[in-house]
Amino acid sequence: MGGFAIIFYLIDRFSRKTRNLQALNLMDSILIGISQALAIVPGISRSGINIACGLGLKLDRESSAKFSFLLSTPIIFGATLLKIKDIFNLANGQQNVSLLVGFIVSAVIGFLAIHYLLSYVRRHTFNLFVVYRLIFSIIIFVVRRA
Repeated sequence: MGGFAIIFYLIDRFSRKTRNLQALNLMDSILIGISQALAIVPGISRSGINIACGLGLKLDRESSAKFSFLLSTPIIFGATLLKIKDIFNLANGQQNVSLLVGFIVSAVIGFLAIHYLLSYVRRHTFNLFVVYRLIFSIIIFVVRRA
């Protein structure tokens, strides 16, 4: 976890960031998609590895983050389709309203969070996330040793 934070910092610090989403080609997309497989390693997040790979391919921060969010769309859509039957299950009317409201609220908050994060990475580095991961790594290390 801490090791990936350091790698992420170095990639963010030293990558050229000269390309945007329009410059992304098929091979770049395949490489970023394949990089998700590294998320099976404990401490490596799917979005973190996608962003790091995008930065390594010279994408700017915003484009790397956008592409990572876009890659999550199919799985979120699929999970929604699997759960939609629970929302419209007529046997339990009150629960259905709660599920529908929860779905709508979480979608709105999710879109607002993505909007804010993209706005943040347009103007800032990923250092805040690196520090967070390092602190979290230390906490996990200490807790596991206790």
